[in-house]
Amino acid sequence: MFKRRAPLNAIQGSNAEEKLPLLSCFTVGSTVRCKICFDEEILGEVVAFDAGTKMLLIKVPNKRGLCDMNIVNLNFCLDVEIVKEVELSESIPKPAPPDLPKLEKRLHDTIEQRAKHLLNFKPKVSPMGQALYRQVAFYLGDSQVSWLEQEQKISIMVMEQVIIEPPYGVANVNGPQEATKLKRYVQWIVQKFLEKQH
Repeated sequence: MFKRRAPLNAIQGSNAEEKLPLLSCFTVGSTVRCKICFDEEILGEVVAFDAGTKMLLIKVPNKRGLCDMNIVNLNFCLDVEIVKEVELSESIPKPAPPDLPKLEKRLHDTIEQRAKHLLNFKPKVSPMGQALYRQVAFYLGDSQVSWLEQEQKISIMVMEQVIIEPPYGVANVNGPQEATKLKRYVQWIVQKFLEKQH
């Protein structure tokens, strides 16, 4: 299976003693070629290896000049070859420190997005009505769309002028005479949304 000096039982072993040689099979920085069960080959540099789960993280260059990260489960590999091995004595470059401002921004954006989803959610409204709400908000902005509760029905209020009443069809878009242009635009959004549903 592995074109290397390591015995096969070390790769397939289940107890702790048998797993120890496995730790030295894949050193960070080595180049490996894996043939996976879908008859595909992955050639790249070892980034990390977990002996307990037999998972291998491989960095593969892509066409854009960047790298794709592939997680390979060795249990589903047909063949693995170590193309270029990095000895443990060699100095392995430290990974680049994480870009903390970028991570913080991503976290902030995710929290903000989830907060918007919570504001947009109405448990008594049908899934289609909620999806339409998000679609209108996508076109006009979250601040321009809100829920309007009237007795037994919950409508979508657009820019404090146009109302989309249940069952949220084109014919259910209503608005004053002075908002005719906005009303037509909202009807167009609803029409496009309904066409995508079918």
